Amino acid sequence: MKKPQTLVRVVSEYNGRQGLSWIGGWGLAVSAIIVIFVLISLAGWRYRGRKGRVGAIAAGALSGAMMATTSVGGPPVLMYLFAGGDKPATIRADIVTYFFLTHFLLIAIVLATGVAGWTALLRAAVLFPLMLVGAWVGTKLFDPKRERLYRNFTLAILLCTGLFGLLR
Repeated sequence: MKKPQTLVRVVSEYNGRQGLSWIGGWGLAVSAIIVIFVLISLAGWRYRGRKGRVGAIAAGALSGAMMATTSVGGPPVLMYLFAGGDKPATIRADIVTYFFLTHFLLIAIVLATGVAGWTALLRAAVLFPLMLVGAWVGTKLFDPKRERLYRNFTLAILLCTGLFGLLR
């Protein structure tokens, strides 16, 4: 798991929530960037170099800021995790761990800052077991020999996320 990403995303989410009033509607630009990067990835381009701390921190910061301002924070981290030559099982484990930790911490942030109340916490408690079931089902369905299918499926979800942001 890329610890700098998680820590930086949490800090960025908090700061991003504080700055929502002056950031405005940059969600459209973010959605366009997501679509562009997904199309580049689907075309076959892939960063082949070594992923370092600077890239992890940048992905985490961008993810946190995007989550705080547009509620779509996953794409920068997913694109970062797909960069390089990690095995599909490692990428999947990093994705599951990353989103579990950051969403757990996000709940604490929105409760502490008053953005959400007890109703949101109750919903999270109800949905948490479903997330665990989804992660378990994903583990059972995951076949590391089918990296291309796994990568394309994830990119398709990212593309839908970007298109949703553009079209809503």
